[in-house]
Amino acid sequence: MALNWLAAIPWAVLIENAPRILDASKKLFKRTQAMPPPPPAEIEINPAAGTEARLATLEMVVEENRRELRELHTRQQESARLIEELAQQNAQLTLRLRRQYRQLLVTGVVLLGVLLYLALR
Repeated sequence: MALNWLAAIPWAVLIENAPRILDASKKLFKRTQAMPPPPPAEIEINPAAGTEARLATLEMVVEENRRELRELHTRQQESARLIEELAQQNAQLTLRLRRQYRQLLVTGVVLLGVLLYLALR
């Protein structure tokens, strides 16, 4: 009984889409694994320095944080696009699976009818 649903899976479609899914997941995995977490922010402000130097240091730190935030936002958008693409592929596979399941049911009913006809003839 457990193997019946395996027959209804559109294996050709699944195999066709598998390389794209695999490549996208590998890229995402490599990107996330290759990047170490950022170190804690250490702001070195010389108390003996003047107000201008301290402000310049803080402005530099703020600009670095903005740049990192933009990079994170870009990565988040890429991940969202990837998830959306995978969700669409999953929806297509599910739809095709339902169609093939219905076709299998119709074929089974027709086959049963033919067999009954031949048996009662």
